[in-house]
Amino acid sequence: KMKASIGLFVFLCVQVFSTEVPEFVKDQDLIDCFHKLKFDKSVWKMFDEHYIIKNPDEDGIKLLDCALHVHGRNFFDEDEKLIKTHALKRIKEKIEEKGKESKDDVFEAIHEACKHTHGDTVVLKSVNFHNCITE
Repeated sequence: KMKASIGLFVFLCVQVFSTEVPEFVKDQDLIDCFHKLKFDKSVWKMFDEHYIIKNPDEDGIKLLDCALHVHGRNFFDEDEKLIKTHALKRIKEKIEEKGKESKDDVFEAIHEACKHTHGDTVVLKSVNFHNCITE
C-alpha cells in the first residue's frame, strides 16, 4: 500500500508541475485563465525572454482572449478603438514591472507611440499593443 501511495503522490506532483506558470508571467488574470482553460505549460512558448508575444497559436489566442475579457480589461472598444484609460493603466503597470519611476508624461509618450497598433482581430491588436509598450 505504501508503494501505491508514493506512486500516486509522484503522479500528482508531475501533473501539478506540468501546468506550471513561468516566473516571468506576473499577470494574475493570465495565470487564472491558464488554469481555468487547463492548458499545459507549452502555451507559454509564445512569450520570448523579454515578455514579447511571438506568433501565438490557437491556444495562445484563447488564453489571451480570456485574460483580456477579465475585469473589463480589453484595450479596445466595440469599434476597435484604443481605450485610453485602459491603455494608460497597462502602460503604468509595465513601467512599474520594470522597476522604473512612473511619470504621466512618460505614459502619454508611450501611449502616443503605441496607439495605432494593427491586427486582424481585437486579440491580435492587443498583442501588438502589448508588444509595443513592453519594448
